[in-house]
Order: sequence, then C-alpha cells, then structure tokens
Amino acid sequence: MGRNKAPSEITIRMLCSKAAGMCEFEGCDRRLFYDNVTHKEFNNSFVAHIVASSQNGPRGDKTLSPQLSDKLDNLMLMCADHHKMIDDFPEIYTVACLTKMKENHEKKVEEICELFY
Repeated sequence: MGRNKAPSEITIRMLCSKAAGMCEFEGCDRRLFYDNVTHKEFNNSFVAHIVASSQNGPRGDKTLSPQLSDKLDNLMLMCADHHKMIDDFPEIYTVACLTKMKENHEKKVEEICELFY
C-alpha cells in the first residue's frame, strides 16, 4: 500500500508555527531553519507522521493511516536524526509516546508565546 494524502502547504505552515520551528522530539528543541554553526538560513526540517501515511509504514494502520495522513494533529516537525530514529524504532516511539511529545512541545511553545500578550 502506498502513502495516503500529503498535508497541504497551509497545514505544514501551521505545523512549523505550532512547533516554533524546532524539533518536537522531547529534549531536542533543535532550531530547524538555520545552521547553528554558520548561522546561515536553510531548511533542515522533516514532517513526521505519528500514524504512518501508509498502513505498511512505522505505526501504520489500515483504518487510521488514510484518515490521518494529512491532519495537523498527526504531524510532528523533526530534525533528520529524530525523524529517522522514530521510524527505525516504532516499538519504542509509539503513537501514544509521539502524541505526548507533540502535545508537550506545542503546549510549551504556547505558554512562552502567551508571555508576550
């Protein structure tokens, strides 16, 4: 089975905003749109699926994969290292685990942003 519907550009922009341009893997917080050494701008971000886009992918599901493939709540912004890690070890990085990481990261970003209002 192939991949299902890709997220729209607006959904990806919303994801980047909710993640504040940082890797959502717990404890990473790597800024993904510039190089920490050279300070040059570049895109080092990956859009990761919590429930795989394909039912045969990591954490894939026959019913949920097509339903959630393009949904914001099913996507995480990640650096290359953590994107690979979660897909290589889906038995460790389960749907519940990744959902909690996403919730915690986005809640932290929202709390910080509220300080400016």
